[in-house]
Amino acid sequence: MRPPLAQVLLRWAPLAAAALWCAVACRWLDAANLCGFRWLTGRLCPLCGLTHGLAALALGRWSDAVSCNALTPLAAALLLGAPLLSLAPAIERRAWQLATAAFAVFGLSRLV
Repeated sequence: MRPPLAQVLLRWAPLAAAALWCAVACRWLDAANLCGFRWLTGRLCPLCGLTHGLAALALGRWSDAVSCNALTPLAAALLLGAPLLSLAPAIERRAWQLATAAFAVFGLSRLV
Protein backbone atom coordinates (compact mmCIF):
# COMPACT_ATOMS: atom_id res chain seq x y z
CA MET A 1 0.00 0.00 0.00
CA ARG A 2 1.36 3.41 -0.96
CA PRO A 3 1.57 6.20 1.59
CA PRO A 4 -0.57 9.26 0.90
CA LEU A 5 1.15 12.14 -0.84
CA ALA A 6 0.91 14.33 2.27
CA GLN A 7 2.89 11.79 4.30
CA VAL A 8 5.51 11.55 1.59
CA LEU A 9 5.91 15.32 1.46
CA LEU A 10 6.14 15.58 5.25
CA ARG A 11 8.73 12.81 5.31
CA TRP A 12 10.97 14.72 2.92
CA ALA A 13 10.34 18.25 4.26
CA PRO A 14 13.43 18.20 6.54
CA LEU A 15 15.61 17.21 3.59
CA ALA A 16 14.20 20.06 1.53
CA ALA A 17 14.84 22.47 4.40
CA ALA A 18 18.44 21.24 4.68
CA ALA A 19 18.97 21.70 0.95
CA LEU A 20 17.64 25.25 1.16
CA TRP A 21 19.91 25.96 4.11
CA CYS A 22 22.89 24.64 2.11
CA ALA A 23 22.01 26.84 -0.85
CA VAL A 24 21.91 29.92 1.36
CA ALA A 25 24.68 29.12 3.82
CA CYS A 26 27.27 28.05 1.26
CA ARG A 27 27.56 31.60 0.06
CA TRP A 28 29.22 32.37 3.43
CA LEU A 29 31.07 29.08 3.93
CA ASP A 30 33.32 29.13 0.86
CA ALA A 31 36.50 29.23 2.91
CA ALA A 32 35.38 26.72 5.54
CA ASN A 33 36.50 23.10 5.45
CA LEU A 34 33.76 21.19 7.23
CA CYS A 35 34.60 17.69 5.97
CA GLY A 36 35.81 15.45 8.79
CA PHE A 37 37.20 12.87 6.37
CA ARG A 38 39.27 15.51 4.59
CA TRP A 39 40.41 17.00 7.88
CA LEU A 40 41.60 13.60 9.16
CA THR A 41 43.13 12.18 5.97
CA GLY A 42 43.94 15.18 3.81
CA ARG A 43 42.12 13.51 0.90
CA LEU A 44 38.81 14.37 -0.70
CA CYS A 45 35.88 12.18 0.31
CA PRO A 46 33.13 11.17 -2.18
CA LEU A 47 30.91 13.94 -0.81
CA CYS A 48 33.51 16.74 -0.76
CA GLY A 49 32.24 19.64 -2.81
CA LEU A 50 28.68 18.34 -2.90
CA THR A 51 27.26 21.07 -0.67
CA HIS A 52 28.95 23.78 -2.70
CA GLY A 53 27.88 22.01 -5.89
CA LEU A 54 24.24 21.93 -4.79
CA ALA A 55 24.43 25.61 -3.89
CA ALA A 56 25.87 26.37 -7.35
CA LEU A 57 23.07 24.35 -8.96
CA ALA A 58 20.51 26.28 -6.95
CA LEU A 59 21.99 29.45 -8.43
CA GLY A 60 21.91 27.98 -11.95
CA ARG A 61 25.69 27.63 -12.31
CA TRP A 62 25.92 24.11 -13.79
CA SER A 63 29.61 24.18 -14.71
CA ASP A 64 30.56 25.37 -11.22
CA ALA A 65 28.39 22.65 -9.71
CA VAL A 66 30.08 19.89 -11.71
CA SER A 67 33.53 21.30 -11.00
CA CYS A 68 32.79 21.15 -7.25
CA ASN A 69 31.71 17.51 -7.42
CA ALA A 70 30.99 15.54 -10.58
CA LEU A 71 28.05 13.78 -8.93
CA THR A 72 26.21 16.97 -8.00
CA PRO A 73 23.56 16.56 -10.74
CA LEU A 74 22.89 12.98 -9.57
CA ALA A 75 22.54 14.12 -5.96
CA ALA A 76 20.21 16.96 -6.99
CA ALA A 77 18.06 14.58 -9.04
CA LEU A 78 17.78 12.22 -6.09
CA LEU A 79 16.94 15.02 -3.67
CA LEU A 80 14.32 16.52 -5.96
CA GLY A 81 12.90 13.17 -7.00
CA ALA A 82 12.87 11.57 -3.56
CA PRO A 83 9.21 12.35 -2.80
CA LEU A 84 8.14 10.83 -6.11
CA LEU A 85 10.45 7.85 -5.75
CA SER A 86 8.97 7.03 -2.36
CA LEU A 87 5.62 6.39 -4.06
CA ALA A 88 7.22 3.38 -5.79
CA PRO A 89 9.34 1.53 -3.18
CA ALA A 90 10.94 -0.91 -5.63
CA ILE A 91 12.13 1.89 -7.90
CA GLU A 92 13.22 3.96 -4.90
CA ARG A 93 15.34 1.12 -3.54
CA ARG A 94 17.01 0.56 -6.92
CA ALA A 95 17.67 4.29 -7.43
CA TRP A 96 19.38 4.58 -4.04
CA GLN A 97 21.42 1.41 -4.72
CA LEU A 98 22.66 2.81 -8.04
CA ALA A 99 23.42 6.20 -6.48
CA THR A 100 25.33 4.55 -3.63
CA ALA A 101 27.35 2.53 -6.15
CA ALA A 102 28.11 5.68 -8.16
CA PHE A 103 29.31 7.52 -5.06
CA ALA A 104 31.40 4.50 -3.99
CA VAL A 105 33.15 4.27 -7.36
CA PHE A 106 33.64 8.03 -7.46
CA GLY A 107 35.00 8.03 -3.90
CA LEU A 108 37.44 5.23 -4.64
CA SER A 109 38.65 7.06 -7.72
CA ARG A 110 39.36 10.12 -5.56
CA LEU A 111 41.36 8.08 -3.06
CA VAL A 112 43.57 6.36 -5.63
